[in-house]
Amino acid sequence: MYDTTTDVWINCAPMRHKRGCLAVATIGDRIFAVGGGHAQVLFSDVECYDPQLGTWTRSTSMLTKV
Repeated sequence: MYDTTTDVWINCAPMRHKRGCLAVATIGDRIFAVGGGHAQVLFSDVECYDPQLGTWTRSTSMLTKV
């Protein structure tokens, strides 16, 4: 996770799945990881990171895998 106030990358809790080719967005202070895939498997799930708690939680999945 990139901390814009200190200009430093910091480690955070890992997501449930390793994934590449995903979309990432922020809403407020939350980070959303959407879709992606790993080792020929595509994901439809969405995970939300709460930096205050330092945890990822599942959010509503997409209708299709991307």
